Amino acid sequence: MKRRLIKIERTVRPGKPKPRKPSLVKPELERAKPNPERKEPAKPTQAPAAPPPVPKSLLDAAKQGEDWGPQTEQKVQELKKLTDEGLARAAETGDLEKFKELATSRLGHMGYVEEKTKTLMGIAAKNGRLAILDYLVNEDASYLSLRDTDTLYSPLMHAAENGHLNCVKTIVEADGGQSIGSNCRKGWTALMLAAKNGHDEIVIYLMENGADPNQTTWATLSALDAAKQGGQGKTAKIIKKRGGKTMKRILKEEYGSGWRHLLK
Repeated sequence: MKRRLIKIERTVRPGKPKPRKPSLVKPELERAKPNPERKEPAKPTQAPAAPPPVPKSLLDAAKQGEDWGPQTEQKVQELKKLTDEGLARAAETGDLEKFKELATSRLGHMGYVEEKTKTLMGIAAKNGRLAILDYLVNEDASYLSLRDTDTLYSPLMHAAENGHLNCVKTIVEADGGQSIGSNCRKGWTALMLAAKNGHDEIVIYLMENGADPNQTTWATLSALDAAKQGGQGKTAKIIKKRGGKTMKRILKEEYGSGWRHLLK
């Protein structure tokens, strides 16, 4: 009996991959076998660090100080200078919000600005910026003891010379009148400066709070002399009425007939 061989063809359904014969090579060896046609994917390169964003304000720049690398110290010094300049402008114009923003950064010096020759208290008092003055007094009243290094003007002298009574009152109340009798480099007091410029209300207020009308400069002037020198006749009468004397009268009463030799 003859056997009938029937060839059975394996059909592959469409959509399915054709089955592969199992490889006799071990998986790890098969993976290690190089394929000349296969290209190795490019290794990802590390992107360079992005530079710090341009600061929108000095306060933002202060917060980014740690990102400047070796230039940190130089940048900090530049920012301190810019902050000082900004504080000085804000004190001069009375921009309290800008002043607070810059003061919060603590990069500038809250006492001295402009190469450490002027004080922020003095700038505010000179321009009658009471809000700035109040802020600084509340921040640290000891700033009132600082003086301009070139003229030795105190904040009280600036306020008195320029006729800002409210600033004068704020300073006197804050320091208890300690700066009333202080002298500038030329020996002038706040009372003398107010008298020379005819600021009568300030003259009266200072004398009512302890200013001595007969305190003199290093050699030549009293408050009465200062009023006369400035052509302030009304102010001179106010001072004289409250016991003020000229320098000559003071020396004559103290030294008698030899007073003239003291002025030579």
